[in-house]
Amino acid sequence: MPPSFLSMIAARDQARRLLWPWGGLLFVLAAAGCDSTPGPAGSGKTGNAQAVGSPAAEDARCDDMLRSVADTFQLGGLAARSDLDFGVSMINQWQQFCGKSLPAIDTGLPASAEKQLTSVQAAIINEARFVRRDGEHLRRCVLFKGVNAWAQGRGDNELTRVDHLFQALVRAVDLVASQPAHLPLDPYQVLLLGKGTVRDRAWIFSGLLRQMKIDSALLFRPDTPGEVMDSAEAPTPMLVAVFLDGQAYLFDPALGLAVPSLAAKGAVRPATLAEAAEDPAVFRQFDLDANSPYAWSAADLRRLRVAVVGGAEYWSPRMLRLQPQFTGDRSLVIADGLGDSAGQPGLWSRIVRAGGKYWADDALTLWNYPDAALSARDALSASQQQEMQRIRITWDAPLKLSVDPAGQISAAKGEGDHLKTRLAHVSGEFASAIMGYSALRLACRLPRQLIVPNYIQVMYGQTDDNAAFWTGSAQLDQGAFAVAADTFQKYLKAHPQGAWVNAAHYQRALCLAALNQQAEAAAALDDVPSDAPQYAGCQLLIRRWRNLPRAHGSK
Repeated sequence: MPPSFLSMIAARDQARRLLWPWGGLLFVLAAAGCDSTPGPAGSGKTGNAQAVGSPAAEDARCDDMLRSVADTFQLGGLAARSDLDFGVSMINQWQQFCGKSLPAIDTGLPASAEKQLTSVQAAIINEARFVRRDGEHLRRCVLFKGVNAWAQGRGDNELTRVDHLFQALVRAVDLVASQPAHLPLDPYQVLLLGKGTVRDRAWIFSGLLRQMKIDSALLFRPDTPGEVMDSAEAPTPMLVAVFLDGQAYLFDPALGLAVPSLAAKGAVRPATLAEAAEDPAVFRQFDLDANSPYAWSAADLRRLRVAVVGGAEYWSPRMLRLQPQFTGDRSLVIADGLGDSAGQPGLWSRIVRAGGKYWADDALTLWNYPDAALSARDALSASQQQEMQRIRITWDAPLKLSVDPAGQISAAKGEGDHLKTRLAHVSGEFASAIMGYSALRLACRLPRQLIVPNYIQVMYGQTDDNAAFWTGSAQLDQGAFAVAADTFQKYLKAHPQGAWVNAAHYQRALCLAALNQQAEAAAALDDVPSDAPQYAGCQLLIRRWRNLPRAHGSK
């Protein structure tokens, strides 16, 4: 187990030791109608120099509670359902005994937004207590913050850092047309699995940007029906608009590319909405050939459908009241109200203002995909439940295997090293992840003389396949391009039918391009088949690296 996870788990256990005694006492005092909050059980003290019951002591105690809650929601401690439930119960205790003195929050939902809320979204917003879904929301925010810490790179300006973030997301989420058994997954699960749809990429990118306190929205063509916008898998043309310095920069999550500006000299810069609207040639750069034009045209930008990305948890009063507590060393964006408050514009107003002449209030719509996906997990079909169970079991690898004298194999649950190593990777601990992947591959090599049950063979085969590919991905994320390119080449040779073949071609090409071997990089992408979801984006990279003009006949 990597040392970072030991420290995370120790922090979680320390939080439990600190707060479980409080939990019992708080319950007793609440039942008795007492408002004061005691110190830890058995101490007879507040744990601080302040007098018992003094405002300073109360503030210190509440701050300790929040610090322990923050520890509980660190990534290493969130593999188990019980950890999530524990964190939620602690937040409810904080709300009951510490948050009651905070001023009430008026959501002030804009009328245009409020009338679009689904009944599920309205119920989530109006929920008084924190629920398990809030715990999952906090876990996603923690993960987004962890990814941001490394994925932005060292760009010298905010736009460069956003572009690095987008590129890291595209590498981290291999594009698929749909999830197995059409599973509804949240960004935490998508990032761990490393595969997601265009909608998943857009959802995650928006969440990552929010941790940078940068607004974004999804742009759909004017003829796109609402049910198609919210569909999990409909191949709908969609752009992500990122709002920086009074401009809206355009990114295509399906192609995995920023729309390139024609005005930029040298390095590729994302185009602005204004550039694409005023010069038809900007979008025509993405025409594959005369018979395969890019889905967008400059005319589409004159009458857009603009989707506000978030989720009901971001907009709820309880999360807005908790937000001020997540500052300083526990800084985290957990709330982003739709409505204006205390003279500050809410998300809805900010996006209306960011549109300038390109859209007004009536163009905005709430993107229901995130909330619909989360709700769908509560109504999984039998086949979806089976697929979810298969995924959960795989994260337990390697199992604890034993052989009795008769040669019978028995298996006990493992320590979850597969999951722990993957968490280390997505949170930027690449050296630990690479070591962990190597250990996983060794553990999955079973003696040939053993007759191993089929489910274990499948589990170990998937784990080995994942670890072999993710080793190269972690090396790429480290910037070890030559080493990563070699790892991907070895993967392709050893796993010709593996789950990551197209992704290995793609990421190997990125490594070669980073080594200024553009011709070799383009050749690597020639092996991506035309039915691969990432095919169009790969073809555009081939053209860029071979310095080819755009398709003849495109207008």
